[in-house]
Amino acid sequence: MDKRESELRHATKRAKERYHLLLTRQDLDSIAKIIQQGGSVFSRKISNTRSVHDLQYEDTLIRVVYDKLRNCLVTFLHVRQNEKIQR
Repeated sequence: MDKRESELRHATKRAKERYHLLLTRQDLDSIAKIIQQGGSVFSRKISNTRSVHDLQYEDTLIRVVYDKLRNCLVTFLHVRQNEKIQR
């Protein structure tokens, strides 16, 4: 299993755990494409290759870590109730 595959597997588990979303690889690729096309709100940079993005997906506000080197999602993070998301 390569790094990209490992990241996608982890993201799938965290989407289910934190948002109760059952996502396929195609769903994860769709979310990554939304980020690539500028359809998300940039939250912060974690490293040279990873950044946090907020976006609406299937009526759910989600926060994800995106890996631009591998063009895939790394994980899903919680969006806290008291946090305001810039639009």
